[in-house]
Amino acid sequence: MNSKRIKRYFGAWLKAKTGKKSQIALRQLFDNLARLGRYPDEATIRQSKLTVWKHLEERRIRRLRKTAWIQGISKYAAVFILLGFTAWIYWEMAFSSVDQPEMTVKQTLEGMRSTITLSDGSQIRLNENSEFEFPEAFLNGQRLVRLEGEAFFDITPNPDKPFIVQTGNAEIVVLGTSFNINTHQATEVTVASGKVKVANRVSREQAFLQPGQQAVLDGKAIRIAEVNPEYFLG
Repeated sequence: MNSKRIKRYFGAWLKAKTGKKSQIALRQLFDNLARLGRYPDEATIRQSKLTVWKHLEERRIRRLRKTAWIQGISKYAAVFILLGFTAWIYWEMAFSSVDQPEMTVKQTLEGMRSTITLSDGSQIRLNENSEFEFPEAFLNGQRLVRLEGEAFFDITPNPDKPFIVQTGNAEIVVLGTSFNINTHQATEVTVASGKVKVANRVSREQAFLQPGQQAVLDGKAIRIAEVNPEYFLG
């Protein structure tokens, strides 16, 4: 059997039995053998095989090194991600307390009322069935409290640190004044003295109230009416 017939025979066998890289390597083997003549000696055949398998082994080693490099990069990336996540958690734990001081909650039940004096001297008279949330001290550039229910506010003036009351759908901003807030139904803000800005936290609509005016926030709208403050503050 001459070399051409051997190549045709093994060529047909390779197409059905082996992968692409093995086919290439074995074809190289047959090409080497074909160049040796019709009857190569055993040593030459053995040397030709060793040459082919050496090329295959070199390819395998290169492939393993590439895989190991990719895996190493993946491990380093995972470490950097973990370090970044840890740093973010530390930042949140270390500095969130500065931006958001610990809050105290005062609640009143049916028939109960309570007077609260804040750290800046402002006085809050909390009506029954209400909840008032406030910090022990105002540490940042604003005085922020939260109310659900009804309360009368007598605020100590401080132009550099506005006083902000947040309810379910409203935000009331004052510098120094007295007013009443009732959120049992729609949010009602009634001003006794000074000037108050009322903003709807949903629609961003806002209005300024003078003494004797009342704003009602129902949904996204703000309705303003002239009222007798004593009726609502009593």
